[in-house]
Amino acid sequence: MLIQFLLVNILFKGINSAALYNEEAAVSRQELACCEGEEFLSCQPIAINITALGDQELDLLILNKTLAFKGMVGESINSYHYGSTDADVVITLHNGDVYGHAALVSGESFVIENCGNGVHVVKKLDVDTLGENVGVDLESNDSVTSRRLKPNGSTITVKPIKPVQPILPSSTTTVTYTVKVYYTPQFAAVTADIEGFIEQVIEETNQGYINSGALLRVAVCSIEQATINDGLYGEEMLNTFKDMKGTTEALRGTSDATVLLVNSFDSCGIAYKNSISSGETISVIRKSCALGYYSFGHEIGHNIGLQGDLEENSAYPFGHGHLIEQGTALTGYRTIMAFYAPGHATRVNYYSNPEITFPVTGTTTGISEVSDNVQVLNENRFDLAAIGDESECLDDTPTENCVLEGYIGLTYSNLGAMSRSECFVQCAIEPTCIYWIYRNVIDSVICYLRKFSTSSSSDIAGPDLTKPCCHLDFSCITDDIFLGLTAFSTIQTSDAASCHTICKSTTGCVFWQWNQPNNPDCEMWQRNEFSSNFYDSGTKYC
Repeated sequence: MLIQFLLVNILFKGINSAALYNEEAAVSRQELACCEGEEFLSCQPIAINITALGDQELDLLILNKTLAFKGMVGESINSYHYGSTDADVVITLHNGDVYGHAALVSGESFVIENCGNGVHVVKKLDVDTLGENVGVDLESNDSVTSRRLKPNGSTITVKPIKPVQPILPSSTTTVTYTVKVYYTPQFAAVTADIEGFIEQVIEETNQGYINSGALLRVAVCSIEQATINDGLYGEEMLNTFKDMKGTTEALRGTSDATVLLVNSFDSCGIAYKNSISSGETISVIRKSCALGYYSFGHEIGHNIGLQGDLEENSAYPFGHGHLIEQGTALTGYRTIMAFYAPGHATRVNYYSNPEITFPVTGTTTGISEVSDNVQVLNENRFDLAAIGDESECLDDTPTENCVLEGYIGLTYSNLGAMSRSECFVQCAIEPTCIYWIYRNVIDSVICYLRKFSTSSSSDIAGPDLTKPCCHLDFSCITDDIFLGLTAFSTIQTSDAASCHTICKSTTGCVFWQWNQPNNPDCEMWQRNEFSSNFYDSGTKYC
């Protein structure tokens, strides 16, 4: 039986309500590749209304509870965090489509997925059949030291890790590491919007770091289809992925870690343990566990030095997951790295930290000197982020994919009165919008979109700021700022590609315009910000 799962947004003023989605019966589950898999109890096509995002309250009708808007996920302008004592929800808007995950305190897990061609679904995961995650020691000849029973009765092999000298944190700086994400052809066959899926997984991982008080964030360096297929399992798949490009350095590129997303696997994921010093920060993760079970953060956690609640961790004796006590709740829970235990079935988006209380139970998420994975994250964050130099992370998109042929200039579009979040959404779904401006003066609110225009003109401009991969500037929402673009330098170049290259290497340049050979001027533009209490602005992507 399909379970009704409707998210309804209640506007802050309480005047109107708008459904984030409604059930849509025009397409059957059997017709959708994204619904394939025995791990889904239901997969219901839905109609999305993205203007419901970003306001102050969200009703989750399955629980008859109202969720509060907790804010954007970190610095993201695309991912929204809602929550209550009954549920935790992260929703990501990507190129006008939506991905999302709702984790209920009951242990139920629901995923919203973009299936392509304007079709979205909401899927209920069969969490009990997903299995656990596995960590593998790089010393393949080490003896087995412990085993832990999984919910389905099979066992996980746990091997000792080589001790290293922990590096103490040198500041309170939040550090971002990068990951290169590969995917198999089988993953691609059931995932219409690969970039959107990965963005949702990344932002939910970041929300886990934020929940836990970790001074760490993750960002995508690049995305690439793998040359290996589903069908291998366990360490064989991990080792095959490791050798896919000959060397670890070639596989990882200039990122700090690398992940392979697969559609079918015998566990939720597998990764090398405590592998920062070797640079073998490599893992394999199953799709249904990456989104819906927090396995992306779990496996990379093994790379960083985190372990489960019963695993030996000789490098970091305090670096274990934690079984969260029941407290005022009906049951206990477990942090991301902790394994299943009776009374602690549900995994939550927290890493163990004795200083953080889980709001559902009112009990701590760790024990000092026993279960403090956040301490490991914080101690190792600088070394993790230093593995790659990110020099190739922004160069995966060819220059020709970032140019605007026939560019004639930018125009303003006045959309009238709406909320600031609706203004951003309107820019996200408008193909020619590059940034938005929200004017809020007493008794007058207006949303402006800054859009590009083209014609048969011979001019070429770029980068195409309507594409996230083309951005040269990653500043996001700016409060009390009127955002503009101003020309600041003109030089002569032989072609548009040279103009693009010079702009990328010139500090402050975010946009360029090149005239055809009769007057081969390369004009470079920079952000121009005016302080004003009446305006907020933001780019379409950041």
